[in-house]
Amino acid sequence: MDFDPYASGYRATVNGALRGSGAEVGQLAGYKARLMLGLMDRELGDPRALRVLDVGCGVGLIDVELAAGVGELHGADTSQRSLDEATRLVPDAHFRHFDGQTFPYPDGGFDFVFAVCVLHHVPPAGRGAFVGEMARVARPGGIVFVLDHNPLNPVTRYVVSHCPLDRDAVLLRRASAVRLLAQPGLRFGGSAYIAFWPRPSTVVERLEPMIGWLPAGAQYHAWATRVRGADRADPSRAATRLAS
Repeated sequence: MDFDPYASGYRATVNGALRGSGAEVGQLAGYKARLMLGLMDRELGDPRALRVLDVGCGVGLIDVELAAGVGELHGADTSQRSLDEATRLVPDAHFRHFDGQTFPYPDGGFDFVFAVCVLHHVPPAGRGAFVGEMARVARPGGIVFVLDHNPLNPVTRYVVSHCPLDRDAVLLRRASAVRLLAQPGLRFGGSAYIAFWPRPSTVVERLEPMIGWLPAGAQYHAWATRVRGADRADPSRAATRLAS
């Protein structure tokens, strides 16, 4: 899908689809940034010392929330107009265009590589290779993180069906995302359902880790650690840790 026509009006377009849900795209971006910063801090140490890559960064709404909290922030997208918007919004980050397949970065250059609400735009047959590219540019010991819509949530399905940006969307379940992370070079770390309440709430954010097993959240996340070639992922082990 060509995202260039939506770049300048991205926020309004998504908020239009969210109308009635109580959610707002900027607030959701802040929530996701806090979630990732917390994971970085727990697993990798001080985020301010980390080199981070946002794959499918769009207009940079999550990046503006992350920029002050990480050491070095990079973003890549297939839409040049979106990258232009992101550069204006987050001038301290480094943005690059890519073809949707091969990332324009060398092997092992990042501590944390993430894709938020991107996989549902990648054709199912190409998702394994896409996650493989994420793993390639992560350093050994670094993290590959994906976050996407939960198709089991009826509100999520309604919002996606009313969002012009999601005309090509093929939603994938959490178990599918976990399987994508169970490939050579990655060791599964954990996954959980999130976004149980559409409005900002510090109480709900604190409760979510305790109810992340419940498939009622509007979205989910899953992550894995990049390992050296001799240390292979075990898909059966990942499947048994779906509730972690």
